[in-house]
Amino acid sequence: KNWADSLPDRPDWQYVLAWDFGASKSKPTDAYAVGAYSFTTPEAYIVRSQSFVNIPLQGIADTTKALQDEFGVFVEIGGDQGGHGQKFLDEMQSRYLIPMVGVRKADKLGHRRLMRGDLERGTIKVVEPGNRTLLSEMGSLSWNDAGTDCEKNAADHLTDATLYAWRAMKHYLATEPEPVPQRGTAEHANWLMEQKNLAEDERSEAEERTPWYETSPY
Repeated sequence: KNWADSLPDRPDWQYVLAWDFGASKSKPTDAYAVGAYSFTTPEAYIVRSQSFVNIPLQGIADTTKALQDEFGVFVEIGGDQGGHGQKFLDEMQSRYLIPMVGVRKADKLGHRRLMRGDLERGTIKVVEPGNRTLLSEMGSLSWNDAGTDCEKNAADHLTDATLYAWRAMKHYLATEPEPVPQRGTAEHANWLMEQKNLAEDERSEAEERTPWYETSPY
């Protein structure tokens, strides 16, 4: 119930990107996860994830920009600000002009359990072709004896990036769109007229907000 072979084709996807920066000095590992959500469907999708060993800051910036080219403007680009991560955020903003912000890290244990609830309900879908390593990592992790975190030194960078991406998504605000009446009925004709009137109202409001100097020939 959490598996998908592709992201469904719809025009209103909102994309987020989250990075987890590894703190290990012997084998520093960084990872990202791309999430997609919509305000008209309750499911959140993990579209792509990847981990890197010893990737330089330039590589993180280049990867982020390549993902921007592929997915368009991200609603949010987050980075793990723990350890040396804050320096990464500062460099991303000042040197590479990437609007990376700190991820949501408060109450990590509580939000892991909330995310697990989404997984159990099937409202998180993982697109399998772009997340095979993530799926393998998810299947290998286990709790420590205290039940407060995963086992020490376990590979959890992809799952942490996924958690940060999930926390940035707003799929829980989704509402089902109103059904369109059947074509050829009086209800459908009335619905078309309502859509036309709404479009005209929005156009008029946009024109009223446009400064006079943008439309004046002088």
